[in-house]
Amino acid sequence: MDKDIFEALYRRYYAPALLYAQGLCRSRHLAEDMVQEAFCRAWLSLPDEVPSFRGWLFRVLRNLIIDIFRSIILPSASSITVTCFLFSFVWQWTDTFYVSTFMPGNSLLQTQIQGLANRVGGIMSLTPGGVDPYYQSIMSNTGVVLLILPIALLYLLAQRYFVESVENSGIVG
Repeated sequence: MDKDIFEALYRRYYAPALLYAQGLCRSRHLAEDMVQEAFCRAWLSLPDEVPSFRGWLFRVLRNLIIDIFRSIILPSASSITVTCFLFSFVWQWTDTFYVSTFMPGNSLLQTQIQGLANRVGGIMSLTPGGVDPYYQSIMSNTGVVLLILPIALLYLLAQRYFVESVENSGIVG
């Protein structure tokens, strides 16, 4: 590519490309770096037959920012993403008030487990000798374990990310 033509293209498209990149990445410094990289790629490998230099430049900018996002931002945010998922899952898993407010009459897992001991007690009361309170307690405790088991498994599987998130949060002391 001719140096004068490239210089004219640079002067004409630098400001719009910078605004576009800044709108995508929300950082002026990163946008400047991305625009510089896009113009370097244009200087080194711009095809001869480009219908629109502006379109080509903006597509290169978008792809550069997506690559930066995939290679830097997503890996560094994985631990906090897993932690947020864990907290929201635990909140929703054990929540009965919010769900029963908007869906009254539905039988939820939590309410079914809470009533498990009473239902078993009702069945056992039909047998001679009546209900054994220890058996009823065992059934109730089994229901609680069944309710907590998925949460415990999730914490076990995601423990590394959870610890990384707390470690990287900046809490010192």
